[in-house]
Amino acid sequence: FLNFFADLAEEKRTLDSSNNYGNWYSTYQHLKKVVPKNLTFEEIDENFIKKVRKYFEKDVISKSEIPLSQNSKYSYFNKFKASLRSAFDDGYLSINYATKTKSFEQAESQREYLTFDEMQSLAKSECKYPVLRNAFLFSCLSGLRWSDINTLLWSEVREEGENILETAKRELQEE
Repeated sequence: FLNFFADLAEEKRTLDSSNNYGNWYSTYQHLKKVVPKNLTFEEIDENFIKKVRKYFEKDVISKSEIPLSQNSKYSYFNKFKASLRSAFDDGYLSINYATKTKSFEQAESQREYLTFDEMQSLAKSECKYPVLRNAFLFSCLSGLRWSDINTLLWSEVREEGENILETAKRELQEE
């Protein structure tokens, strides 16, 4: 089973975003702690699923020595369930345990936002590396995450009107 999961995670690395692969990789690292190394598909049953769920719910400790957040439990356990679904679809399991197992609830995320005044102040501020300030402003104004901006290619950017970043910076400075 662990080899099957590792293969799924590797498939995610080549096909999906780096964030998704990171979640699969982290789930795999946790599963190696709770799943016997040579566990076969024939040994998977409801008790095994409960054991894995209990591990994520109560036993796992993060790198910073604290229990997993609710959303990490949700994400990791859903990757585990996805692997069970895939094993069923591929004929390795005769029962789809993913449909028989309740996932964790997802917690409401609390997001922080910069105010308009803070954005204006940032646009006017001196910065040793202006490209860093501009990238941050671009992220704020476009809604793109750093991980998305970092992998963005020029071929994926389309121009509409004048330089959007310069226009946005000018508008922020004028307010």
